[in-house]
Amino acid sequence: MSVTKSGVYNKEDGRLHYTVTVSTTHGTGGAVTVTDRFADGTHAEYDSGSFNVVKVGADGSTTAVSGYQLDIGPSDWGGGNKQFTITGLPELQAGEKYIALTDKLDYGAAAGAEFLPSSVKLYNYDESNPDGHYCGEEVNHSLYSYTYDEEQHVLTFSLLDQTAYVLVYDYVIDSGSAAEDFKITNEVHLQGGDGSGGKNEIEFSNTSSSATATKRSLTIYKVDATNYGKLLPGAEFTLKSYTKEAGWQLCATLTTNSEGKIVLDRADGTQFYDFNFEDGVLYELEETTPPPGYTVLDAPHYFV
Repeated sequence: MSVTKSGVYNKEDGRLHYTVTVSTTHGTGGAVTVTDRFADGTHAEYDSGSFNVVKVGADGSTTAVSGYQLDIGPSDWGGGNKQFTITGLPELQAGEKYIALTDKLDYGAAAGAEFLPSSVKLYNYDESNPDGHYCGEEVNHSLYSYTYDEEQHVLTFSLLDQTAYVLVYDYVIDSGSAAEDFKITNEVHLQGGDGSGGKNEIEFSNTSSSATATKRSLTIYKVDATNYGKLLPGAEFTLKSYTKEAGWQLCATLTTNSEGKIVLDRADGTQFYDFNFEDGVLYELEETTPPPGYTVLDAPHYFV
């Protein structure tokens, strides 16, 4: 196994940006230790929020890695050797290659579709388990990554090539005012490796029902921008409402839970905490405190 380091100094922000590359021709696991050396008397401070780990396949494709532990000791040092160690990394395999899987959803005449990030599960394929949809052992989240394009409803996964998987995830479909049956289609393509694709179509029949009470729910997820499978706890937000008469009003201060999400729900006749979402009102969700190791979002999110 070899460890190399390269970097550049940026005069504008006063930072040294560098990349550490760990490579192997035989495959290995375990911790990786890197040593920096600055001239004696030089003050430097390590930015833990800038740290990012990816696995690079033989073709140059990358997949984000999570679940590791970083030990850097005191973040400040005044010259001499500075050592940090990364543990909990996935095993490095010789000649690994990653492929990209894209899945585009078309919800047809339905009013909308909501992707649920917490529903994503990747399993090793188990041909002996047909009753369980051939799901074998669940794959560790650090061994794959994905992103989601909310506008185009496209999921993009980075997966290890030449491995059989079962991928599971959920959408919530809003039928809206559709009076007739409607169809939902998802189209899947693999990029890299041998490449393949397919298309699946499901028809939903229009049904009618009645109930005396309903439960309304809103879930807010905080994710890593490079890997939506990494849900981040401890992010704090303010939720404000705006009307022409009252201007901006604080509705609530919210924090993502241990699963990296905020769940607001209520039954009819009750409230979300001490407020309700109202029709025709503009809402602003702004991150005020990021999770450890991350920075605050550049701009608030607005919705009606």
